[in-house]
Amino acid sequence: MIFLAFCGETRDSIVQVILYHFKNYGFNIWYDNHNLILGDLKRDNIFELGLNKCEYAIMIYSQGFTKCKSFLEEEKRILQLFSTNSINIFPIFYEIDFSHLPNKQQELFENIIYNEIKVNDGQLLLTINQIIVRILKGRLGKSSALLSDYLNRIKDDYLLELLKAYIEVDKVNFNSRISLLYAMHKYIEYSCKSEYNFEIINYLNKFTKLNIGYNFKEIEIAELSLINLINLKHYLLFH
Repeated sequence: MIFLAFCGETRDSIVQVILYHFKNYGFNIWYDNHNLILGDLKRDNIFELGLNKCEYAIMIYSQGFTKCKSFLEEEKRILQLFSTNSINIFPIFYEIDFSHLPNKQQELFENIIYNEIKVNDGQLLLTINQIIVRILKGRLGKSSALLSDYLNRIKDDYLLELLKAYIEVDKVNFNSRISLLYAMHKYIEYSCKSEYNFEIINYLNKFTKLNIGYNFKEIEIAELSLINLINLKHYLLFH
């Protein structure tokens, strides 16, 4: 599960967009407006029912974060979990430059990859996709993250031919690549009657229409999703 830490000022802008995309990709988000109800003890529930059960935290720093008590409390707890390798963090600086942060935050994140996002600068979708890539790689564990490594392992002839065709396609031919990746997902879905979460590839198809002019990590997301699916169904596909 993914925890969202943010100030109220960003709820109706960047937070809603992040929530929309992750939900459509099929990822579980812990979001106070959805997970808490009238009468709940906010602080206890945020930490005990939310943050402590999450593997990832998206930390959205905005102009007013130094005055946002709830965000600073969440930041403190998230960083405690991060220090013990109990959670992965994704810092996002929204309408604020890293160089303008207080020294404390600059020191905290000087060795962590972060993204600076401005309104309507096109970086938000790329940032979301980068996070998804990280999560999908995490699911692989020690398994290979390269589709080419599965060529000598897959025994299903049709899937193997699709994979060979994919590997031979020009790397910058994004439309052909995403179409072949979509075809492989669908073949496994219908031939193996898989219960795998296909929301990732279906959402990629929905918002790109398999027409990618520039690769904002969509190809890598589709590849990693396919590898996770192949690993899940290895008894049906490798024998």
